[in-house]
Amino acid sequence: MKSPVFVAMRGNDDAARQLAGAAGQPRGPAWAALPRRRVVLRLLGDVHGREVIIVCTLSRADEQLMPLPLAAAAAREHGACSVALVAP
Repeated sequence: MKSPVFVAMRGNDDAARQLAGAAGQPRGPAWAALPRRRVVLRLLGDVHGREVIIVCTLSRADEQLMPLPLAAAAAREHGACSVALVAP
């Protein structure tokens, strides 16, 4: 199995970088999103056959209500073998 990929939702870049470093893994592809709460996600990079670990704080859970499940679905559609959430 390929190494896991840590991806950060908007505003979680530092946490994803720290978690990936602690796990000895590089930080993976990022998600691109449009400003002003528009829910348009684009996975930047290859996740096929890899475990995707989405890093996203839930301190503003209402803002993540739509992007988070869409991000998980996109990772699965792009061939991720599993998808997990880390909510620091």
